[in-house]
Amino acid sequence: MSLSNNELAQQMREAAQKGGRRRRVLYHGKEAFVGMWASDIRTMIQIFTDMLREANGAIRKGILPIESTIQNKCYRTKGGEFFVFAESLKDPSFWERGPSSTRPGESYGAHLRNIAEAFINVSRAELTKGYLVSNQGRLNPKQAFRLEIIDKFGIPSTVSPYYEGLVRWHVFLQDWRGKSLRGMITPRLYLNRVLIPYSNLTFSSHDNIHLTNKEFVSLLKNPKRFLGYWRNKRKKQKKTARTSQQDPTLWDMLSDKDHKS
Repeated sequence: MSLSNNELAQQMREAAQKGGRRRRVLYHGKEAFVGMWASDIRTMIQIFTDMLREANGAIRKGILPIESTIQNKCYRTKGGEFFVFAESLKDPSFWERGPSSTRPGESYGAHLRNIAEAFINVSRAELTKGYLVSNQGRLNPKQAFRLEIIDKFGIPSTVSPYYEGLVRWHVFLQDWRGKSLRGMITPRLYLNRVLIPYSNLTFSSHDNIHLTNKEFVSLLKNPKRFLGYWRNKRKKQKKTARTSQQDPTLWDMLSDKDHKS
C-alpha cells in the first residue's frame, strides 16, 4: 500500500534527522502515478512502458502488481533523464546569433538545472528541518513544489532568458492565476512533477515557497548561493522569534503587580 503525502513527508523528515540511515522511501502505487502526471502525456506513457519492460518476467507469470522497487526506480530514473535533457539546452538567442557567436551556449542548460536544484534544496530544507505546518488537522512537515512571488513581479533582462527557459522547457509550469500577499497578479511556478521522486519531495500541493521578487531574481542569477542565503535567513528569523518571546510586552511594563500603592 502506497503512503499518503503526509506519511511520506514524515518518513523523509525522520530519515534526514537520523542521518539518512533509514531505508529510502519508495514511490509506488496509483497515488504516485497520478501524482507524477505532468503536462506531457508522452512522458507518462514512457514511464509506464519502462515499468512493463522492467517487470516483464513477473507479469508473464501473472505476478501483479508491479514491484514497488521497480516503480520507484522508473519514477526516479525519469527525473534524472529530464535533468540530463535540461543540461543539454542552449539559450535560444545563441541560435539566433548563429554559430559564429563567441558566447558559450553550453552553460545555459546547466544553469537552468542549477536553478531547479536550488529550489529543490530549499524545499527539502523546509520539509526536513523547517517548522511543522497545519495540514489535514494536524502538524506535518512543510511540502512545497510550488513557488510564489509575494510582491510586484518583474524580471530584469539580465536573467529573463533563464526565466523564459524554465517555463519554455517545462522545468517549471507557470500559472498566472495567483495573487501575491499584497493583491497583485503574480505567477505561480510549479516544479515539473516528473522531478519530484528524483528530488525526494512529495506530490502535495498544500504548501509553497514564498519569495520576494528580489529573492527570485537572485535565485535566477546565482542559484548555487541561494541555499546558503535561505539558511541564513531562516536562522535570523528563528533568532528574532526567540528574542521577541523573551522581550517584555507592553502589558508587562504597565502591570502594577510589583508596584502597588
